[in-house]
Amino acid sequence: VLVSVPDFTRGYGQSVNLPSNADAGLPITLSTGQNVTKVEFDLVYDSALLTITDFSTSIPGAVSTFSSPSTGVVHVSVSSAAEFSATVGAIELGRFAATVPDTAPYASKQILHITSLNVEDSVPQTRPSRTDDGVHIAAFVGDSSGNQAYSSGDTTLLQRIIVGSGTGPVAYQLADPMLLMDINRGGTITSGEMEQFTDFALR
Repeated sequence: VLVSVPDFTRGYGQSVNLPSNADAGLPITLSTGQNVTKVEFDLVYDSALLTITDFSTSIPGAVSTFSSPSTGVVHVSVSSAAEFSATVGAIELGRFAATVPDTAPYASKQILHITSLNVEDSVPQTRPSRTDDGVHIAAFVGDSSGNQAYSSGDTTLLQRIIVGSGTGPVAYQLADPMLLMDINRGGTITSGEMEQFTDFALR
């Protein structure tokens, strides 16, 4: 069972609502909920770049617990008398309530690390499992220049990526350009991002 936290870009003062602001919270997903009745894990993160205050599950009949044993660590447990899902396929385990602090250093990066993972079936017996950690860039989506505002410079950098003459924004060394420039979350950087960027710039 693969337990995943997504990669994302959100800057200071922003709530972490993924995949878009129409969705509340930071999701945790499972590759399958079939024959799974319990999942527990710790999430380790940089508290200077992220604030996590709660977790709630969306699985019918399941009960979740949330605690923060130390700064930058939260513990989550989700359990149910029945399997989480009767069918094969990925499901959402639940969502963290998370925000980026106003004091988060701009363009900083962190890994959201899932550790102490335990997945059980109804026996109960531990199931083989693995984690898919997330990457967070503390910046505003589409701000390719890194100047904390939307400008023509962002448009130029985006166009260079689209036509293949650029390799990525220099303000975010070693960061995947997809995290910053895939504004419509289509899985690629295309001309469709230009329209989305215009919407951002006009807000």
